Amino acid sequence: MENSRWTELQIHVPTGVIGVDVIVGLLAGLLVGYNFGVAGNRNLVSWFRVLAVIVDLDQPRQGLIQVDQRPLIDLQRRLQENH
Repeated sequence: MENSRWTELQIHVPTGVIGVDVIVGLLAGLLVGYNFGVAGNRNLVSWFRVLAVIVDLDQPRQGLIQVDQRPLIDLQRRLQENH
């Protein structure tokens, strides 16, 4: 169980997938920006936020969104005490 948790923390979204996300995000941003320009509105920051959240969630020990491992460690300790 510990090995699988450690592996999950070490495996990240492949760089190619993030690259495709960036390209699709840029294209979507260009289309949305064009539409906002035609309509007279501008809000191109939104897609940056989406990409930032994807990258931040990929790094559970770094960034703004951090996953605390303490509840799982406490559960493991309680399970070992019951044996």
